[in-house]
Amino acid sequence: MSRPYRRYLIKPVGVLLVAAGLLLVLAFFTPQGAVRRYLVWSGDPFDALTVHVRRDDYINFGGRQYFVAGYLVHHPDRMDLCYFYVKRTGLGICVVVSAGTGP
Repeated sequence: MSRPYRRYLIKPVGVLLVAAGLLLVLAFFTPQGAVRRYLVWSGDPFDALTVHVRRDDYINFGGRQYFVAGYLVHHPDRMDLCYFYVKRTGLGICVVVSAGTGP
């Protein structure tokens, strides 16, 4: 007895698995994904989707510097958190090691 519904279920599940795999790669193995992941975990998921992440030429012991435009932090000192330092781990995963208001 054949199951015709299986044929129609494989394609959507396969597409969803490929899309989830691509999102996983973009979120963990790219510096821009690391900055966006940091913003999501810090409590700003909407800002993580709307900011523009740009690589600067400055490299420090802490990692490579990235400038984030459009991210406003609502702290009492009203300073914008716009500089992020990203470093790769031994497994190739990018992580934010520092964030601040200036280089």
